[in-house]
Amino acid sequence: MVRLARFVLPLVASTLLLLSSCSSSKDAVPVWVTERPINPSYYIGIATVSKFEYPYNAMDVARENALNSLAREIRVQVSSTSVLSTLQVNHWVDENFASTITSTVAEDLEGYTLASSFETDSEVHVYYKLSKATYASILAERKRVTLGYAYGHYLDAGILLSEGSIPRAIERYLMGLDAMSHYLGEENPYNGEDGVEFKLDRALLNGISDGIAKLEISSHIDVVNVL
Repeated sequence: MVRLARFVLPLVASTLLLLSSCSSSKDAVPVWVTERPINPSYYIGIATVSKFEYPYNAMDVARENALNSLAREIRVQVSSTSVLSTLQVNHWVDENFASTITSTVAEDLEGYTLASSFETDSEVHVYYKLSKATYASILAERKRVTLGYAYGHYLDAGILLSEGSIPRAIERYLMGLDAMSHYLGEENPYNGEDGVEFKLDRALLNGISDGIAKLEISSHIDVVNVL
């Protein structure tokens, strides 16, 4: 009996220790819950939601809030580093640029990953991150596609202008500016079909000016009677 006890007691003790270790590991609060991570290579979004406030969808709300937090971090950095200098037409460009900053980031957010999540009996914690390099590549590709679309309008406008269809040409130039309106606060160099680089937004604006200069305004009313 004594010999049996010598083997059983250490086995029970080690089993209890293992169970205790597993329990502690399971309940351990991740560092990111109490201390926000700092990583210069990533945008970070973290949110905490009460299960009492959202008893049925706490995880969904936490994910949404974490993504909004991620978007706000991007927006703050964009706002602080962007300078509106390329093109101004009255106040249209800077107003449009400001509204773009505050709305499109959250709507167009992609490339993020769920870094971690953690739950307690009362709360849900969610942690998203987005590589700055990945996001920069996504934005560069979006801009490339958009400027290509605006360039198509520019080419069409040039053809219409050469044919004497001035109002339609001006409309195309305006469509080109509108297509790239999100980027009017940036430098917008573009390589045309001839391989020569030029500023696309400036070329579109110059096209509008040239078209207006060629317009001939006439009236078919020869006499105006004032009663």
